[in-house]
Amino acid sequence: MSDTDSNIADRYCRAFLSPANRARATHELAAHGAAALPVLQSILSGEARNEFGIAYRRLGMPVDCALVTIQLLRTTARPLEDLVRAEVAAGHRYAEDALRAIMAADLPSS
Repeated sequence: MSDTDSNIADRYCRAFLSPANRARATHELAAHGAAALPVLQSILSGEARNEFGIAYRRLGMPVDCALVTIQLLRTTARPLEDLVRAEVAAGHRYAEDALRAIMAADLPSS
């Protein structure tokens, strides 16, 4: 992850930790489309860390918000499938919905 991506991930993670800012930040990040993928990858992989060296994913809410953002991105987030599947295996409450969203193109039409 580049320094720029790291700074962007830090900014979004801080917003995700703020109840007043998390919904706006989730939709704002999703509005970046594929450009949001490095930020989401860094959160889910544990690469994004705060100033104390603690992975934002250990703080909980950034992972919640990352998965909601993935739901909003739908198939654009397909490159993150393996990370989302790991969250499904871990029993994360938003992971199954995120996985369904990224796999939506594979589902037959009703």
